[in-house]
Amino acid sequence: MKKMFFIILLLCSAMGWSQDAFAKAESLFNSEQYEAAKPYINLYCKTTKKTPIILRRLGDIESHAQRYKKAFPYYKRLLDLDDSNPDYHFLYGGTLGLHAKESSKLEALGYLDDIKFHLKKAASLDPNHVEARWHWYNYIVSCLES
Repeated sequence: MKKMFFIILLLCSAMGWSQDAFAKAESLFNSEQYEAAKPYINLYCKTTKKTPIILRRLGDIESHAQRYKKAFPYYKRLLDLDDSNPDYHFLYGGTLGLHAKESSKLEALGYLDDIKFHLKKAASLDPNHVEARWHWYNYIVSCLES
């Protein structure tokens, strides 16, 4: 009986600690201390499964650090979870676009169809999603300038 009580107590304290880690990560993230939030989010991931909010936070942290190649797999997993969310299409397409701008022109050509598809899909899923249209326009203009 004591053993069972100890196991339950240990599990409850671990769950409480992971909730504290998530609260600390959210606090740091909201105060734009993205790199400081990353270890807390990773700690939270060790005790729970990766939920959409966790995947989005990890992608956002990599995007803010301009590590786009590391960011877009997180956004891709968000799309795999919910293909009907316009924000997920926007995040994935936008991050691909930012990565393509930093890449060689040949590599950027390979991303063009995916960027176009996801930004247009975000705009079609949400007619009020102005950012998706704006980023698509900016990406085309920047491609034409270079």
